[in-house]
Amino acid sequence: MLWCEERDAAPNYSVTLDEWCENLYSLQEVDSISSFWCLWNNLKSVMGLPDGSVYNFFKKGVKPVWEDAKNDGGGRWVFILPRDRDGTAKIRQEYFARTVDETWITVVLSLIGNTIDPQDIVCGTVVQVRSREIRFAVWTRKVDDATLLNFGHALHAKLEHLSNSELSYRLHSAGTGKRRTLPRHCIKR
Repeated sequence: MLWCEERDAAPNYSVTLDEWCENLYSLQEVDSISSFWCLWNNLKSVMGLPDGSVYNFFKKGVKPVWEDAKNDGGGRWVFILPRDRDGTAKIRQEYFARTVDETWITVVLSLIGNTIDPQDIVCGTVVQVRSREIRFAVWTRKVDDATLLNFGHALHAKLEHLSNSELSYRLHSAGTGKRRTLPRHCIKR
């Protein structure tokens, strides 16, 4: 199921679940290869979205909110692509856009094809467009650390096109306060 969020560039984390869900809507359920490609080929590219927009690609029956029972106790592997805002050459901006889109399709296809998640721990994946960065996250259910780290390493290997990439794992419960918490796990290239 593909969900979309339209938010301000700076999300307000002090809203209630109901308020949060007001800006969340499902675009289309994907139940076959042909329905996936029909959706994908008509979807706006990540770089074509305004700041504050979010795509959430989640398994059927899982809502992209921390409070969903399948997300309870889980967390997310996060990796960030910082935007280059100093007005460098257009070719560099085009390369960045291709990198963002390649990263998004790589993650989505890896999850759909189950090439990196043999233990079925993934609930969905998210891409967030921010003014200073593009933030990716792969949400997982609650599992033991060994399974979590095995998946993190498989995901990191799949993102080999990203030089100097770093994955960090954060529990959903660690994000409920206003203070940023240290990641539970970190994998660097």
